[in-house]
Amino acid sequence: YWRQVKVIHKVTLNNIYRCNTSVVYQNLVHEFGPLFPSFSLGECLKLFITPQKLEDAIPPTNQTRFIKAVIWMLQRNLLVQLHQFVYFVPHLTNSENVNEIIESLNDGPSKAYLLFVRLIPYFNGKITLQEMMWRENIDYATLQKVISKFSSVLLCTMHEAVADTDSFCLRK
Repeated sequence: YWRQVKVIHKVTLNNIYRCNTSVVYQNLVHEFGPLFPSFSLGECLKLFITPQKLEDAIPPTNQTRFIKAVIWMLQRNLLVQLHQFVYFVPHLTNSENVNEIIESLNDGPSKAYLLFVRLIPYFNGKITLQEMMWRENIDYATLQKVISKFSSVLLCTMHEAVADTDSFCLRK
């Protein structure tokens, strides 16, 4: 028989979650209550009606239990994690090509420009910021500086990662 596996990324305070509106959660209320008596499933889900950083949703008391409740909700697909993606969207005219646009952004041999050129293959809306940082061994602040500096040709979005929405199946 087939079992489905849900990939849950490492839970950190900076992760952004939102309610999965396509899941009926009423059936899970009776499971949630005994496991997390300090919380109401409905109240927990309300915190994530709009995208919310985990650190902004955590109550001042019972923080560890709340994080365990979030993990439980992720396991049951009640919450989804949103990831940040970047698209390279140059403003092309009839006489310009992409390489000319990229070169026109060069303000001298700056580290930011060299990193921007190195990162262009990732600016396709399919690679998360976290994966870019891991693959290129750069920190978040450095990546944000590049995105900010070249914001005239970059579009930042937030949505579920494709792999997060796919079902992974294991055969037993």
